[in-house]
Amino acid sequence: MSDQSKSSLTAHYLLEVCGVNDRTSYYAGRGATRSDVSGKILIQMYTMIRDRVGQQAADDFNRLIHSIKSLTAVNLILTIHRFEKNGWKFEQEILKGHNGVFSDAQSHEEIIGGFLGAMMAMSQFEGSQDKTYSIINDFDHELKVFLTSNQE
Repeated sequence: MSDQSKSSLTAHYLLEVCGVNDRTSYYAGRGATRSDVSGKILIQMYTMIRDRVGQQAADDFNRLIHSIKSLTAVNLILTIHRFEKNGWKFEQEILKGHNGVFSDAQSHEEIIGGFLGAMMAMSQFEGSQDKTYSIINDFDHELKVFLTSNQE
């Protein structure tokens, strides 16, 4: 982990350190799965935000995570970038107007891959891969353990 000051924490760096690929096209077509987003990843993000930005930002991150309707990796990535742009402060507007559709493709192959992923997602039964509730429960459990261990 490189040395970054509190004020220089970026969404890109946070995602990278926590093991989330910052390219949304990598996750195109996937639902909210525990293999992409887990309670452990979210607690890493919470801890890093708390340590680098402050407790209020960590509390806002917790509220943000609980407000995402479908916790897909794509939605997480887009929302974390918006959270950073909003000064690590949660406001409902961060969640408005995005449905997880975003392209950061740089090459023809990435554009085709993203398109094929989107087509696969649309062909599947909606909600069949949505593990949002389970992911948030895991995060809540990890957070409770983390907060309890830090009180001692």
